[in-house]
Formats: sequence, C-alpha cells, structure tokens
Amino acid sequence: MYGFGIADITAAIFGYVSKHNDIDKPAAPIWRVRCRGYHFNLEDGVSIPDAEGCVLPDLEACRIEAVRRSGKMLRDNASTFWGGAGWKLIVTDDARMIMFTLHFLAVSSPATQIYNSKPSNEPSETRPTRANA
Repeated sequence: MYGFGIADITAAIFGYVSKHNDIDKPAAPIWRVRCRGYHFNLEDGVSIPDAEGCVLPDLEACRIEAVRRSGKMLRDNASTFWGGAGWKLIVTDDARMIMFTLHFLAVSSPATQIYNSKPSNEPSETRPTRANA
C-alpha cells in the first residue's frame, strides 16, 4: 500500500542501508556508508589551513589522499626541500579534530659534508686518476 517492503522497515529499525527487496544479502551499517569531509592543513613555519577540504568515504581513503598530496608537494618543491626546516601535513575532519599528522624533515648525514667540501672536478688525493695511474 505504501511501497515499503520488509527490507525498508528492517533498515529503518536497525539503521542499515539496504536495497529494496535485497533481504538475503547483509546490508552495510549506515555509519560505514556515510562520507566525511577531511582537511589537509600544511605547517612549514606558517600555518596554511585547507579551507575547502574534500569528502572521502573513510579514513583509509583519507590516508591514501594525504600521502598522494604529500608526494605531490615533495615533487613540486624538491629543489628547496633539503634546505628547509621541515614541514607537516595535519589532517583534520570537518569538526577540526586531528585524524593524523605526517612529518617531513630532511636530515643529512655528517658523512655528506666530506663530499660537499671538495669540488667535484678536483681528483681525490687517495684515489688514483687516469693521469697519474
């Protein structure tokens, strides 16, 4: 009479999302179907909030998106990354609750100072060159 089936009534009572007349298959809980908004806020000495954000289905998708965005920022700023003090990507939900933080910092080993102290076109005193071998 009203167009509601037993699946619709069950879904309304128990909070499940179900397709009409799809009673044999287990329905997904409603809290797993809803998408959330996430914001990817950058801090590199200055706070750069992500006012727009994006909607993703779950936290796993949010983690993947955070790594993807971080990779793009690293790629686009590769020449300045090694000279900086580091940065972090703070991921929040729409209520601004922090979900997780990714930290990025380049730390050179003291051994690299040896390589940087000699010009690359001068032969090393400890290695023979073709001219003096």
